[in-house]
Amino acid sequence: MRTAPSKAIEVLTGLPPLHLVIEHEAMRSAYRLTGLGHWIGEEQTTGHATIWNKATKNCPVLLMLQDSVEPTICPSPKLGIQIPSRDDWDNTNNTICQNGIIWFTDGSKIGDKAGAGVYGKTTRTKLSFALGSYANVFQAEIYAILACGMEILKTDPKRRTIQICTDSQAALMAIESSKVKSRLVLDCKKILNDLASCNRVILTWVPGHSGVPGNKEADRLARLGSIGYPIGPEPILGVPYSMGVSTMKELLNKEKICAFAKRSAYLGEHSWNVGAQWARQAA
Repeated sequence: MRTAPSKAIEVLTGLPPLHLVIEHEAMRSAYRLTGLGHWIGEEQTTGHATIWNKATKNCPVLLMLQDSVEPTICPSPKLGIQIPSRDDWDNTNNTICQNGIIWFTDGSKIGDKAGAGVYGKTTRTKLSFALGSYANVFQAEIYAILACGMEILKTDPKRRTIQICTDSQAALMAIESSKVKSRLVLDCKKILNDLASCNRVILTWVPGHSGVPGNKEADRLARLGSIGYPIGPEPILGVPYSMGVSTMKELLNKEKICAFAKRSAYLGEHSWNVGAQWARQAA
């Protein structure tokens, strides 16, 4: 193996050619800088700019607004976050604030389309949001909480106990974290901070698909949103960074297959020429 040509090893192992791997890393760097607003290669035609221009030509999604933001320290909202056990939910008296305004939120993705649902148990409010084909489930969950907070703020509540129940622990952890890298999470935390400035706000985890009535209704509304059509151009929310990365990986894989096909064609033609030459010499 130490004396084998690198091109042959790449074909045998299925690894992409080294120059394509380097280009892929350059694309990722340019994509990250673009999302943070630090990319300055738009007018350049050399180096990373050449690689980035080729990537955006083949993958227009890379030019869409990203959800990523510069890592920001944002204090956690002044609210309580509860993660009861599943057993606690067997008796909702242990988990639901008896004198509070109760809301349930949920996010969903059916096929390639996402949706968010908000259900007000106390107010009987029912909201569905179509989030299009670029949002992921995590974004749908965060948007549902954000939309719930905005809906509550419309009533201008003062000194009330407000409980928002979600079945996404990932969303609760993102809201609780003081370091934010997502534009959507940042907006959600700002809304919750506004709500918590004059009220007691509690975010509570509820086990999904466990028969909790409010969660079932929020799930139904989220699914309704995911089969609907969004209002306005997409992406409705910023494109998640992971989608851009997976798109670039698909591009790398296509270029790898093309490179292997060219090498196989060259080797096949070269082998035929050598074989024909040996045959003439033998004759």
